[in-house]
Amino acid sequence: MLNDQQAQLRFHPRSGTVLLAAQDDCKRSAKYVSKFNNSQFWKRSFTRNLFVWIEAWLHLVKVDAFNHHQQNARVLYLLSHLIDRKVPKQLLTEVIPLTELHLLLDQRVDIKDNGHCKVSDSYPTFERNFRFAMRMLTRVYGLSFEPEYSAPGWTSLIIASTIRNRITHPKERMDITSGELDTIIQGHKWFQTLFASYHDSENRRRAEFEESLKQWFFSLPDNKKVAIWQLQQKGLLFNILSM
Repeated sequence: MLNDQQAQLRFHPRSGTVLLAAQDDCKRSAKYVSKFNNSQFWKRSFTRNLFVWIEAWLHLVKVDAFNHHQQNARVLYLLSHLIDRKVPKQLLTEVIPLTELHLLLDQRVDIKDNGHCKVSDSYPTFERNFRFAMRMLTRVYGLSFEPEYSAPGWTSLIIASTIRNRITHPKERMDITSGELDTIIQGHKWFQTLFASYHDSENRRRAEFEESLKQWFFSLPDNKKVAIWQLQQKGLLFNILSM
């Protein structure tokens, strides 16, 4: 079983490194804000770094969901026709509409006056982006995972996001009060719990997927295995045997 860091770096060598750096920055600033809780510098640093970490993670999991849907699911579907064998239901993912796939890449599609399509960047609010990313993960991976949006910590995180916006684009004040810091800390704790819970759920699901995939592969006749192996050698198929 891969630990969180190994999993992030194996499947996301570039964005995984960004996520680990963002997470480390958040941990460091959380340590110093608890030590120097009257320092406005560390209050602002902690708040900004918290949302850098969260938004880096949201980007990573959305791209991960997109890649899983586009690559693994379609390859398995085509493979089932190639070798004339049905792929077990637990290996298949829900078919996601194109409109939602674009949103996973922070894009939206419109039609220009000349009839051509125009792809532009999408900028959802923090709350909408968070909920969308979580919903797509459960759909693509079939995770039994649901954030506790009714918990006070989620409300604190949403309030914290408005504080982050205020100090990132200051107009009147940049200070963070003691009460606001408490709210930010509560939001941080809620996200930490969710982050750990998600990765536990993802690890279990990935292990189940890989085991089901191997069992299906080894149940195939030898000539079908050879056909798959030949595709792997040509780079046309993900490596089942090394998963």
